[in-house]
Amino acid sequence: MGHSMKKLFAQLKKGVTFLWRTFRNALFVKDIKCIVCNAELKETNKYCMCEECLKKLPYTSGQTCYKCGDKIVGSGSYCLNCKDSEKEYEQARAPFLYEGAIQILIYKLKYSGAKYLAPYMSLFLVDEFVKQDWKVDLVIPVPLHKAREKKRGFNQAELLSCAFKTKLNMQVLTNNLVRVKNTPTQTKLTRVERNNNLKKAFEVLNKAEIKNKNVLIIDDVFTTGATIEECSNVLKAAGAKNIYILTLAHVNHSIPMY
Repeated sequence: MGHSMKKLFAQLKKGVTFLWRTFRNALFVKDIKCIVCNAELKETNKYCMCEECLKKLPYTSGQTCYKCGDKIVGSGSYCLNCKDSEKEYEQARAPFLYEGAIQILIYKLKYSGAKYLAPYMSLFLVDEFVKQDWKVDLVIPVPLHKAREKKRGFNQAELLSCAFKTKLNMQVLTNNLVRVKNTPTQTKLTRVERNNNLKKAFEVLNKAEIKNKNVLIIDDVFTTGATIEECSNVLKAAGAKNIYILTLAHVNHSIPMY
């Protein structure tokens, strides 16, 4: 075989190899991995999760309290807690239960500094918001005290609000509702202890910005609702019209309905 022929074959081989790599990369997205199981994704999706992990997420389903969104059993519309107490907010909802992969992702975001997770997780909140069809004027993430935010480096609720600005072009207020009381962690406190812990913990700096507005509060987890209720009380006192709550996950108390 002559030199020119060898050169031609080499060029053809190189061209075929390039085309195959291009085709393969179109099918298998290189270096993009599922945020849950770390498997390489065969195709992109907005949540950056593989199909198997998406199917296994702990979606909120079945009977839930009309007010707080907690999972409940029996018949009726309200859980025992909401039946026996008034809430300043209209409704609270979460796309997931606080368990399984969602619990792990939230933990990684808050305590391992995995901020890259927030844009994907925020999209689940946007989907739930669109599903609920609430009429909202502005979004307020639950604030951290400045000392805790400085230590952590970010406010996870603020990060989870990002898609409301980028995808829905909604106003997100991050410097009006502030946490003025650096309360100890709520993790191991009872409902009553949480409520007492949060008294006078929040303030609204600019009431005119809130007055007569429908407000959406964003947080990562709805546990007992103490933080959400205190934020709602302060916002209502500042003149907010209607308040809605959206968290990524809701702790499942399975309270019987009455």
